[in-house]
Amino acid sequence: MNKKPNIFAWLSLIVLQLITCNLLLTTAVFASDWDDYQKSGHKNSKWDSYVEAGFSSFENGNMGTAEMFLQRAVARGCNDGLVYIKIGFYYEAQKNYKKAINYLKKAYQKLPAQYPNAETTKLMAESLGRILVLTGDLNASESYLQK
Repeated sequence: MNKKPNIFAWLSLIVLQLITCNLLLTTAVFASDWDDYQKSGHKNSKWDSYVEAGFSSFENGNMGTAEMFLQRAVARGCNDGLVYIKIGFYYEAQKNYKKAINYLKKAYQKLPAQYPNAETTKLMAESLGRILVLTGDLNASESYLQK
């Protein structure tokens, strides 16, 4: 049976997800990311200073600066889920959903193994599903939102 998505249900989910994202970006959920990275992240002296500066900038609301530092870390070989999710959130804020989805999918692959108990990991599927809804890809978003 081919079920069509209920548009009102999806719109309600979008609103809830946008509220959740806004709360995440403005609360202390990310405050421990540097500590988590130090314990479980893809660490290396080649990029750790960029990750630390990026996380600090992100927490202070300087997302553009954060993205610049985190991209430098990635360019030097960093392959970390928390780095990818922050870059993804930057692109989401810029309404560049294609790039946001790309980075959030990378984060989605890395976070459960690197940070299984982190709040960010627990909310990852919702974040990815929300952006897929915003792009109109309701079929792809459904599986993420159900998680």
